[in-house]
Amino acid sequence: MTARYMLRRPSAYFKNTITFKLKRHPIRKLIVIRDPRDCLVSLCFNFKYGPASQWDTPWRSILADVHKEQGLLRMMHLVARTVEIQQSWLKAPQTLLVRYEDLIADPHSVFDGIMDYCRLKVSPQTLRKIVERNDFEKITGRKPGQEDLRAQLRKGVAGDWRNHFSVTVKDVFKQQFGNALVNAGYEDDFEW
Repeated sequence: MTARYMLRRPSAYFKNTITFKLKRHPIRKLIVIRDPRDCLVSLCFNFKYGPASQWDTPWRSILADVHKEQGLLRMMHLVARTVEIQQSWLKAPQTLLVRYEDLIADPHSVFDGIMDYCRLKVSPQTLRKIVERNDFEKITGRKPGQEDLRAQLRKGVAGDWRNHFSVTVKDVFKQQFGNALVNAGYEDDFEW
């Protein structure tokens, strides 16, 4: 292809070039999902306690006036889109699916797997440094589990929904999103 062709037909040139490069070096898709129950709890805390400039929303005043259980129930519909998107990702071909919970439980081996999947050559020492620099405690100055209600990185643990879901919230969540939790491997059945 000559420069003249490239200048006269740039869209054709770039389409052909990109198609050629993608065939030689296919895109590696990586998707990180999080337990929707923890997403709901985080959303409630962010809306209720996060910086007002970040969440210009009526939810702050609504959540301030209701008990935690009512807040979770009222906001549950807001995670529906997240659940729908996650479910579509579960079917994505040629995709590495990473659970946030696995990522924080064993970041070194999960990132090692990500590097292998993406065919990125990173020395174990460099990867270790990267993981350690981005550790919850390093970033926040708090150990995982130490809560700061007003922080974006509030607690740094998985499964905190267990501390906030009442029986009623759990039952309603099962009705609305139980199948999605099973499909994503967060639960084996509805007995949680």
